[in-house]
Formats: sequence, structure tokens, C-alpha cells
Amino acid sequence: LFSQKKPIEIADVQRWQKIESTRITADGQWVVYLLAPTTEGDNTLCLWNAKSDKTTRFERAGEPQFSSDSRYLVFKIKPALDTLKAQRRRKVKKEDLPNDSLAVVELATGAVQKFPEVSSYALPEKWSGWLAYQLEPAKPEKPKKEEENAEPDSTQTAPPPAEKKGKKPKKEDAKENGSRLVLHDLATGWEDTVSFVLEYRF
Repeated sequence: LFSQKKPIEIADVQRWQKIESTRITADGQWVVYLLAPTTEGDNTLCLWNAKSDKTTRFERAGEPQFSSDSRYLVFKIKPALDTLKAQRRRKVKKEDLPNDSLAVVELATGAVQKFPEVSSYALPEKWSGWLAYQLEPAKPEKPKKEEENAEPDSTQTAPPPAEKKGKKPKKEDAKENGSRLVLHDLATGWEDTVSFVLEYRF
């Protein structure tokens, strides 16, 4: 007697996953890794505790790092791939697409803190307690539409003064100008912000 093995189909391959971005804390108590689809799709971050043998999962995660004191896990949260593809099909402008967020997990308690609109982040390699993250350039405010058929202001007797010539335009976040960099104290939550940053590193 013998049994014939079922042939592998495309649907089977699409369910396969690979392990990426493995990290372990300096004290050996925590391990993190990504389960990534072999074709396309959203990653799943797995956080395993060696003491309890418990695994916590976070969807759409990427770029995980542990703090050097083994107290925090930091990673980015990506927008859902299906959402991005649907908006691109509708020809949504790049600047109007959803951006990444940043998550900070306190390993001892499991508490999660999230920061929206984050483009990148960094942790010191051998110095604990601090996190730096850079925000996406702020989107310019859209001008308010004037009310249709608005009646003129009868109290205005003279036209408003013209803007002074040679006045410099207000500097705004942009690729060439840089954007806001936030320095965050992981223990206290204290933050300081530096504007128009192009590059940074610990």
C-alpha cells in the first residue's frame, strides 16, 4: 500500500512564511522575530518570553529593536497592504497615503505606547533610556473655501494693506528642509523636539 502526496498548489505557496529580523535581549529573556509572507502580505511580529514560554503577536510590524537594558521593544507599524493598494488604485496622492506608526512595548508590564506619522527611529546601542524618532513632514494646511455668495463687509472702508515686498515665505517641513525630530525619555515620557532635521544618529 502507498499513498500519493497531494501536489503543491499556488495557494499553498502563498501561505508559506519565513522568519526575519530575529533579535534577543542582552539578558536572554526575550526573543523577537518577524513572520513574513514569501509572496506578499503583512508581517506578524512575534515576541517570545523565555521565562513564561508565552508569545505575543503584533500585526503589520517591522524593524524591531530591543533597548540595551532589555526593558523595551520598539518597532514600526505599517499600514495594511490591502489598504495601500486600494488607495493607489484610486490614484490617491503619495502625500495623502497613510504613514507608519511607532510602537514602544514595556516588556515587564506589556504596556504599549504608540506614536503616529513616524518615518524613522533610532536607539542607542550601549546607552539605555532614550529613543529618537523622526516625524513625517507636516502636511500643509488646505486653504479654507470662501463661502459662496458672501455679502461684502460694509464696515470695511479701505482695502487691506498689501504685504510687504521681499517678505520671506514661512519655512515648512519638506524633503529638502527636513522634518521634526523627537528625543523621548523612555522612563519618564519627557520629550524635546528639534525642527528641520535632515540626518541624526546616536
